[in-house]
Amino acid sequence: TLVSLDGQVLFFQFRDGPFVPHLKFLHRYPEMMHSVRVDTGAIKFVMSGADVLDPGLTSAGGWLPPDDAP
Repeated sequence: TLVSLDGQVLFFQFRDGPFVPHLKFLHRYPEMMHSVRVDTGAIKFVMSGADVLDPGLTSAGGWLPPDDAP
């Protein structure tokens, strides 16, 4: 399922899953989702497609949003 406005796709849904923002829409409004930061040792692996696991987010250089973030 695609949700569009004036011919521009805003969100998509795969089968019965959640609606996900389209990448172009997310780049226009990056504050709509939380961001995280990984430590520098994880960057080349993440860019190669690896999953981001807890140690890369909680070590020195990593950052997670606070638990009470909306």
